[in-house]
Amino acid sequence: MSSISVKTSEGLGSALVHLVMRRNNALAEKLWIDLVDETPVKTGTARWSWIYSPSKPATRKPPIQEYPYPPKPDFWKYTMRWQQWYITNNQDYIEALNNGSSQQNTNIGWIQSVTARAVSAANSGNLRYQTKEVKFNG
Repeated sequence: MSSISVKTSEGLGSALVHLVMRRNNALAEKLWIDLVDETPVKTGTARWSWIYSPSKPATRKPPIQEYPYPPKPDFWKYTMRWQQWYITNNQDYIEALNNGSSQQNTNIGWIQSVTARAVSAANSGNLRYQTKEVKFNG
């Protein structure tokens, strides 16, 4: 683990904001990956429709490709510029899938379960991400 040395309370505040944002990005990454992994698959369209957007909820539907998994977004490029992020799925039937309509998935409420597990991992410190030790020399 590397360290950050700060000499002022402003520097300490900035370093702490940076650490919180890295934790939040790790949470976003885990949540997106788990949602993609647990989305029931018949054609792959719902799986490909998870969109990460750092400033406002996405309203578009992504182009669907003939691959089993969509490309993972680069969560780490948003470390300091954004205060919040959104993960959305704009397929018309995603709510029905979540309610157990898919023959591939009988787990009703799987979106809520995935979200709860990701938040629990973040709250218990079980997210993998690089962090830095902050030393205050003021």
